[in-house]
Amino acid sequence: MHTIVVFTRRSRHEAVLGAWLAEAVRRGDKVLVLHAPGEDAPLLDRALASAGLDPSGVVGSGQLEVLDIAGWRAESNGRAQRLYELYLGQVRRAGRDGFPGVAITRDERELRALVRDDVELIAHERDVDRLVADQGVRALCRYPVRDGGGVLHEILRLHYRNVVDDLWQATVIADRLLVRGEIEASNVDRFGVVVRAAVTAGASTVDLSGVEFFAAAAVRALFGAADLIHQRGRRLILLDPQVSHVKALALEFLAEHPAVELTGKNSG
Repeated sequence: MHTIVVFTRRSRHEAVLGAWLAEAVRRGDKVLVLHAPGEDAPLLDRALASAGLDPSGVVGSGQLEVLDIAGWRAESNGRAQRLYELYLGQVRRAGRDGFPGVAITRDERELRALVRDDVELIAHERDVDRLVADQGVRALCRYPVRDGGGVLHEILRLHYRNVVDDLWQATVIADRLLVRGEIEASNVDRFGVVVRAAVTAGASTVDLSGVEFFAAAAVRALFGAADLIHQRGRRLILLDPQVSHVKALALEFLAEHPAVELTGKNSG
């Protein structure tokens, strides 16, 4: 599983990281954590402690390893292909050491200290996707929200299968995009990127039954996805939209699109 957490709040970042680390440790995975020069050293300790784990015990056991970014940067020259080879070597070593799996996590600051530029950053994220698909690696990528979309939007397109945003989450299951939380003006641009990426990849159903707030701008995002799927001769199914009166009115407007079908959860 290749997951991205997009955060504006430090507390949210630490909570998601802690829960992810705890799950990896309890599975018995080898956990690889990048650490950038000048990074907040106690972050890892706080995240582990928040999940009820003893930081010194986990690191001391060898199950969690903090990787030296300076060394990896020097050895790879900031190139994605070489970084892929280094990670693959770590995966193979973990297998020889008897670990049942490998879990990798890093944030944007760490990645930017590792790669040469945005092109290599995006290429590296694609390579991590390969590790997830081919080697069964679990990866958690952490990106702060910045003004404008830029690289973050491209990164979201790669991570559309499992997104944890500050106020909403999205997961792809078969041909269904399951969305939970609140879609509002501050995050609707990211929601739109994920929906379009999921539809482009073949999703035909957007399950909104777990959405608690649905801003008007989210309607435009779904209209864009409906346009995209309509061009391919398919229909976009919006599942169980009747959570709130406001959301129901918005989605009734969406139903006017020729490619949109509204349906209740029980009938989906």
